[in-house]
Amino acid sequence: MALSRANTVYQEAFEALPSTLAILDQDGVILDVNAAWTSFGEANGLRMPNAAVGVNYLEICDASMLPEAQAVAQGIRSVMQGHRRVYTHVYPCHAPEERRWFQMRVTAFGEERRAVIIHEDISNCKQAEDHLRDQVEFTQGLLTNSPDCIQVLSLDGEVLWVNDRGCQMLAAAGTGRLTP
Repeated sequence: MALSRANTVYQEAFEALPSTLAILDQDGVILDVNAAWTSFGEANGLRMPNAAVGVNYLEICDASMLPEAQAVAQGIRSVMQGHRRVYTHVYPCHAPEERRWFQMRVTAFGEERRAVIIHEDISNCKQAEDHLRDQVEFTQGLLTNSPDCIQVLSLDGEVLWVNDRGCQMLAAAGTGRLTP
């Protein structure tokens, strides 16, 4: 494939990625962003010209009062300096009408130690985690507080867990006091 054609294919692939993506130089200056980055910025009030191309990403993080942003800058630097291969960070980025979470992934490339920063929307995963956690808490509450004897057994019949009421009932039946 000819070099100019290869560059066109790579640029088209870069623009087609659904995740927001920025390329930083070795000092942290944003060299390029994809269409998803630009669209996200426009939809969420980014007030920097040219979708922040030319802005120093690390300086923005360093200037933030949020300890999380400063930790992100440190993580990006650790990748760019070759101390780690990948840096990831999960963070909330809620909008007025929706709760959102993103995972930032940073990898370095090239001899100049440039970095690719990708922000992936993981809201569905976080919402599923929250739902699962709620379901576990609900189920534990039901099992623990049930007026019935509830036992969890291994496939071999070994008692793995007994709720408080079950311990009381087994003790009253003379089988000995079990602890949950």
